[in-house]
Amino acid sequence: MHYQTASKQAQEIDANSVRSQFPILGAAPGEERVVYLDSAASSQKPEAVLGAMEHYYRLDYANVHRGVYKLADRSTEAYERARRQVAAFFGVEDEEEIIFVRNATEAINLAAASWGAANLGPGDVVVTSVMEHHSNLIPWQLICERTGAGLEFVGIDAEGKLKLDDLDRLLAAGNVKSSRRCMSRTCSGRSTRSRRSSRRPTPPGASPDRRRPVRPAYADQPGCAGR
Repeated sequence: MHYQTASKQAQEIDANSVRSQFPILGAAPGEERVVYLDSAASSQKPEAVLGAMEHYYRLDYANVHRGVYKLADRSTEAYERARRQVAAFFGVEDEEEIIFVRNATEAINLAAASWGAANLGPGDVVVTSVMEHHSNLIPWQLICERTGAGLEFVGIDAEGKLKLDDLDRLLAAGNVKSSRRCMSRTCSGRSTRSRRSSRRPTPPGASPDRRRPVRPAYADQPGCAGR
């Protein structure tokens, strides 16, 4: 059901309309149209984001949460309004659960160092896949070494697809505290989404997934590059 919803939404997206919102993707007369495939490393900005950034730097720029003057108040309110909007988009009840970081790599390191240090111990297992970028591998290696937890991997077959039988076997052991994998592989474009993996329950004692229903249960980052 999760992927039926996602598929339906995808079918309703007007690619040309979305593309028109990104100035850098517009081709000037006589120039070739830009096709950009490196969003996992550096994502392009739509006009709405560029406009908001320009407005902020021109009219509202000040320290957030540190000033007691009008510009600082406006900056802080804009910052917290964005947090509320993100919480609403992802269906998060407590907006304080939304933490802004610079990139996916920082987010994974933060999750491993904070949640991992507080919840992992000897006998626990973290599961990831062999197709992960090092940004979603090294933090878990380090925290597992620190806490005594184990690190297991879901393999891939000759077509580059995840071996979901590996995941079933690991989850059946009952000691998996966290399962981490990317939604798509940057170097090959292979998607790791599947109806089968989306139906897997969260392992007992694992960190709960509070994303919107259209998100796969074990997809913890939007891309493998994580930079």
